[in-house]
Amino acid sequence: MKALKKLSNRISALLFGLLFVISHAAAEDSQKNVEIPAEVAKIPVALKEQPPFVCTFESARIPKRDPDAHNLFLHATRLYKKSIQTDEHKETFRLYRIAAAWGHDKAARHLAYLLISNYRAAEDSPVKPIDIAEELIRSGMPGGYLLMSRLFKEGHGVKKDSKLSLQFLRFAADQGDPHAQFILGEKFHSASLRYPFLDEIGLEIQRCAAEQGHTQAAYDIAERFQSEEKYSEALRYYQIAVQAKSNAEGHDLYSRLSAEQDAASELQRAFNDPGSDSRSYLGLVADKIRAVRYNKIHSIFNNDVYPIPPDGIINQIVPLPPAKLSAWDGKIEIVPPLPSEKRIREMARAKGLDPQTGLPVKK
Repeated sequence: MKALKKLSNRISALLFGLLFVISHAAAEDSQKNVEIPAEVAKIPVALKEQPPFVCTFESARIPKRDPDAHNLFLHATRLYKKSIQTDEHKETFRLYRIAAAWGHDKAARHLAYLLISNYRAAEDSPVKPIDIAEELIRSGMPGGYLLMSRLFKEGHGVKKDSKLSLQFLRFAADQGDPHAQFILGEKFHSASLRYPFLDEIGLEIQRCAAEQGHTQAAYDIAERFQSEEKYSEALRYYQIAVQAKSNAEGHDLYSRLSAEQDAASELQRAFNDPGSDSRSYLGLVADKIRAVRYNKIHSIFNNDVYPIPPDGIINQIVPLPPAKLSAWDGKIEIVPPLPSEKRIREMARAKGLDPQTGLPVKK
């Protein structure tokens, strides 16, 4: 724990320093020569030649985040989702910048994603995505390798290189990043059309992501197991998907928004109509109360752009059988508390940032 606390302080200092040291980003990043870590460079590019995958959780490498910084991060992501069809993201940038200055690794990564997208607010940014990626990697954050993978894939700030992109992706997955695991698993599934043995490897990689709460990975696995008549496993992974942990953990800024809703719908149908001839058959017995609760959860999620239910609340409201149901008032608090504007300004000033923009105060 002491080691993770020291790492958290180092990350905060590094990300905070980025805001001051790096010169203003141009509209088009110049290409940069990146030092490739030896452990990344040695990864075989051919999937069929890659070493066995060992499931690792990112929690072993991510220090505890400041609670206020994490809530800023969550609200910034909600704001982005609400205005995804527009180019107005100034408040999103502000909250991400302040959270990143407080050492929030995923706020820094999401900030980089927005900069890559060339939103107007990016023109005022003193930091480039490539620099964020390098600092996260230096800090040992798995998400830094995933970000670098994307930069090489798109040729943003570096020379486009699909091979390096795959190598960084694999290393990010090995380090425990759940979204990297999800993407890598999809690549193995695709390659299994030519090399069938890769399909099971892809499944194991995505199961690792799902066990970390990756919503889309859990939903995809549940669908697969349901089609294979592995009903108990399908039921378990649908339940993981309903918990919407990808939203709470910020696994990916661009993730599909409906996987948790789709999972709730599947479970509602499975409990409402458990007949073996039903498309939603999961080997259950009829349970109208559970069906109603999953339907209510679906409605709550459907009415919000980015639901973030409290950790563990879904299992409290509707645990899988044979667990008994407790009373429920039909409500879920799906919006985490946002620190007061006074507190946000204090956080910005503590890091030498302009509270209005999250940019460094000009001296």
